[in-house]
Amino acid sequence: MEKWKNFALAFGVAVLWVIIMHELYMLLYPPTFPSLPPPVITSYSFLRFLQIFVWGCVFAPVIEDVIFRWTPINLMESLKWSKDSILYGVIITSALFGWYHAMDYYHIIIQGVVGVILSWLYIKNKSLLMNILFHTVYNFYFIFLV
Repeated sequence: MEKWKNFALAFGVAVLWVIIMHELYMLLYPPTFPSLPPPVITSYSFLRFLQIFVWGCVFAPVIEDVIFRWTPINLMESLKWSKDSILYGVIITSALFGWYHAMDYYHIIIQGVVGVILSWLYIKNKSLLMNILFHTVYNFYFIFLV
């Protein structure tokens, strides 16, 4: 039950973080176009939708969580260089996670913080599956619903 509480807390914080940062960005850089583009789902064929879904909600969460969370955190725990080595690993891998998703500095910061949240969730639960589920739901939410 504790794992699901951590999951809900992490997801809520991540969504709230992105919404707040988006609103701040919109205040600082208001859109110059008269209307919003059509929703993603209606602007693609079903095959394109399926391709985005499979990559964004299946492959990416597994690959990214193994590369940016599972491997470095377990490596830092096993090496035990210092009591802060896991913290340093989280900061470095979260920055790399943000850079990997980089479209601009705004997105580097946004996704870097999401990387910290995902790292916290992994450290608290020691469950790669829980992280992958979080990442899948997060990606689905922001790719298809927002």
